[in-house]
Amino acid sequence: MKLIITIVSMLITTQIMASEEPVVGLQDVGLTNESVMSLRKSHEAQTDDVGISRRVAESFEAKDFMSAVYTDQAMAAIINQSANVLVYYGHKNTAASIRTEYAKDYSKAFVTMFLDNGTRDEEIGDRPPMSKWLDTVHTRIEDAIGLILCKHFHIHDVYVLNYAVPTVFHPELYGKKDYLDAFSGHLIWGFFWEHHGTAGIVTYWLVNTACAMGTGSMGMVMFVCGWISGYAETAMDVRIAPSIGERIWERAQKE
Repeated sequence: MKLIITIVSMLITTQIMASEEPVVGLQDVGLTNESVMSLRKSHEAQTDDVGISRRVAESFEAKDFMSAVYTDQAMAAIINQSANVLVYYGHKNTAASIRTEYAKDYSKAFVTMFLDNGTRDEEIGDRPPMSKWLDTVHTRIEDAIGLILCKHFHIHDVYVLNYAVPTVFHPELYGKKDYLDAFSGHLIWGFFWEHHGTAGIVTYWLVNTACAMGTGSMGMVMFVCGWISGYAETAMDVRIAPSIGERIWERAQKE
């Protein structure tokens, strides 16, 4: 299974690197194929991806406070990654602005939404965004570095969480298909996704953070921890989240 995911990941990376937009390569961050494989093995052994996945799944199924805490932690990791990428590509002012705005007003946005019973700004409708600011941030980052790089660095996850979490926190307001689309993602075919779900994205970034703990290397985050996180994300959205999501939605309809 891991071999298949590795091959698919390499094919996708090769396709992206063949595009006109430059991306970070192994040589740019002082890594080689051999060093990446060695680092992956050591970091995989010390990263509790199974435990993290279990805690994320249990928190969402229980609909408890920690599901919001984990989501905020995931968003903090995405914002940090986004700022690092912006700096790497020469957009230091945009990176500094986003970091400051996030720390000042939005670092606890999902916890606030959870405690407010999901009625932030009284927006109830067809999957409204949780935060208008996150909507603009995603646009600002994409305008600076382009869509390809946003997807390459998983920055598009800002958009998915912003629109999916209001549905995840309120399963009673949505049909099963819409709810599961938000919770466990939309798999197109094989390993190709339109988007991962909230459960998978939160798992990805918590695993990524745990894997990269103590390292400041963007190369480590991308080429070593990104692979480990991607496997955990896919396992969550394929094997775990669909059945949990069904139980959550069915229980919400009865309540």
